[in-house]
Amino acid sequence: MNRFKQMIICTALVATTLSVGAAVPDLHPEHTLWFEQPAADWRTQALHLGNGYMGVSFYGGVETETFDIAEKTFWTGGPNAFPNYNYGIKPGGKEHIDEIRQLVLSGQIQKA
Repeated sequence: MNRFKQMIICTALVATTLSVGAAVPDLHPEHTLWFEQPAADWRTQALHLGNGYMGVSFYGGVETETFDIAEKTFWTGGPNAFPNYNYGIKPGGKEHIDEIRQLVLSGQIQKA
């Protein structure tokens, strides 16, 4: 590689590095979430962000942080999976939750 190409690449790398550094916002305490302890429970302490189609939950501590990512098509079924699909909400499902759990645990996902 000739000297001119090396200078162009170095200049591009430096410019990219400086522009990324310049994009960091000023973290003002009134615009920042602060926590006094690590999140231990996913359901009640994680931060859940999403729009119904795609989402993320993050929790944990300083040394170990966990990100759970979900997207609608990760799950079994979906639009056009069967007639009258209602995003997995089936009338009367709560009356059969124990049976559904047993079917899932035994690997009978379709039947569940």
